[in-house]
Amino acid sequence: MALAAANAHTAVLHPRVVGGQPVDGTKYNFVANIVSVDPVYTGKNCSGALITDRLVITTANCLMSGGFTWFNPTLMSVSFGPANTNIYKVYQAYISNSFEQNSFTHNVGLIMLASPVPASVATPVKIYSGGIDTSLQVFAAGYGLTGRSSNSYPNSAHIVPLSIMDHKNCTMYEGFDPTTQLCVAGARGGNLCMGDEGAPLLVANNKRSVALLGVASYITEPSGSLVVCGEDGGVVYFEVSRPWAQWISKVAHVTYNDLIISLNITTDKDHDLYSQVDANSSESVIEGPLPMSSIAKSSSTTPVPIALNFVFAAFLCAIVF
Repeated sequence: MALAAANAHTAVLHPRVVGGQPVDGTKYNFVANIVSVDPVYTGKNCSGALITDRLVITTANCLMSGGFTWFNPTLMSVSFGPANTNIYKVYQAYISNSFEQNSFTHNVGLIMLASPVPASVATPVKIYSGGIDTSLQVFAAGYGLTGRSSNSYPNSAHIVPLSIMDHKNCTMYEGFDPTTQLCVAGARGGNLCMGDEGAPLLVANNKRSVALLGVASYITEPSGSLVVCGEDGGVVYFEVSRPWAQWISKVAHVTYNDLIISLNITTDKDHDLYSQVDANSSESVIEGPLPMSSIAKSSSTTPVPIALNFVFAAFLCAIVF
């Protein structure tokens, strides 16, 4: 997987997995492939994670059509497993009221499926509630493109190891929120790129139990760098899932404790990277296409976020270039 990078004049793009490997279809069957279409755009692909038998977590931006409106849930579908044979309709979608469209902060979206996913198809992943420091070994999985020259999406999710960065290295992007976000870097050309928006960031313990740490939001590179997937220097920003668990529990009508798991992983409590406080967020319910203001052109000389889906990229290219 590899995420694209951006400078101050680069359009926002959406990520794909570069340098990764196909996932274990049984162990990671909760990884979701989200497809949206509309009469104007050909549609877009995102990734996500099943966290209850009917609820998928992804990004708010994944639910956006062309930067103007929200996708009508009836035009969205979610699938699990190889070859995308297990396809589910969408009943409703939710976003955080605090989502900032220009900075991509609080970029969290939820999809309520029209019917439950049976355990024979996918098992929901729990949200990681333990400590987070730079020693924590993490990896991401998604349905994005798998190579720099690839122009088609894979039939199965791919996985790539990543490294958590210290918050001081995340602040190269001025929109970074240390209370709900973290940033990671890839190794040996592996990272996220177009198509991996919403891809789950995962952590596992020594018993190989897996939990959800966050979802992929955007990527940046130092000013002046070209947008090339898998290049060194690309930084991927994730929305950490735990601060949103209280809100998610209300949407899903399940208890907070039913959503989380600690995995009993030992971390340095003195260097925990973010606050334990849950995000104060209420939800907006997407019942159909809703008005959305256009995205302003950035005049900043600091890195700008590159989103992870193609439709949004095409829109920004039009207004930037």
